[in-house]
Amino acid sequence: MLPAATLPERPSVAVLLPVLDEEAHIGACLASIAAQDYPGPLEVLLLDGGSTDGTLGAIGRARVPGLRVLSNPGQIQAAGLQVGLAATAAEVIVRMDAHAVYAPDYVRACVAALRNGAGRGVHGVGGVLRAQGTTPFGRAVATAMALPGAIGPGAFHHADQPVEADTAYLGAYTREALDAVGGWDETLAVGEDAELNWRLRRHGGCILVDPAIRSTYRPRETARGLRRQFFRYGKAKGILARRHGALPSWRPLAPAALVAGLTLGIAARRWRAVVCLGAAYGGFVTCVVAKTDDRVRVARATAVMHLAHGTGFWVGLLSRSARAGAGARR
Repeated sequence: MLPAATLPERPSVAVLLPVLDEEAHIGACLASIAAQDYPGPLEVLLLDGGSTDGTLGAIGRARVPGLRVLSNPGQIQAAGLQVGLAATAAEVIVRMDAHAVYAPDYVRACVAALRNGAGRGVHGVGGVLRAQGTTPFGRAVATAMALPGAIGPGAFHHADQPVEADTAYLGAYTREALDAVGGWDETLAVGEDAELNWRLRRHGGCILVDPAIRSTYRPRETARGLRRQFFRYGKAKGILARRHGALPSWRPLAPAALVAGLTLGIAARRWRAVVCLGAAYGGFVTCVVAKTDDRVRVARATAVMHLAHGTGFWVGLLSRSARAGAGARR
């Protein structure tokens, strides 16, 4: 069982930010971190996985109080987070991502949610993933990420009030909880947040999604980038299912079942079944996006997410590899 959460009014906080070639996003991200209004001790540890673009130059131009840049030889996010965890003695660990900008009270809201939930065994908190694209396809992806039929019913996509959940977006944690479970799993290149939250819950902890923890996520702006991202997400879920014999939730099974049905039908040359399943799925997607603007792009984004995630799930489940894909990008 996890130790009882005990935090002072203004605990020391460390922001952990793994990056790899994030020149396009790091400036806005760091500006929002610099604007944090948290009144207690705050340090920012940027974990660089070996960026070769202009990321380090942008970091050098940023003026973020308490910023330290550390090398992440393992490149992947989980490895960087472990480097950061070992380099700080902060009482609260706030994980951030370069593909987001954060409200000025983000850190303060994380600490408040942890302190308010201490009596209920809350050891991890996170906000709602609110996506905002900058291109037509990116905006379609953002719209799809707000639709339960497209992205699933997870609380970290749709919660409008604090609620206990199986996982949360990004996440802030008590140091005691992370130390008790060993932190993030460095064999996972993606999905390390869901796996960490699964272990915390297995040890008696509670994960809370609180919409007061506000940020804006920048989604992938191309179909290729979105496909790669959701394939890796699905692969991570498959690896977790194989490793632990369980999943944090049933959500990954829906796209996995779709891909399995289409694959088996094609392999068996059951073309009528394939056409029927494809038509049924097309009808489902049409209903999901019916009330959105730019329905064609939103439908395309939805299909890319589902098919890539489902394919990745089976690859991860059936593969002998423990890693879920390379790279520190989300």
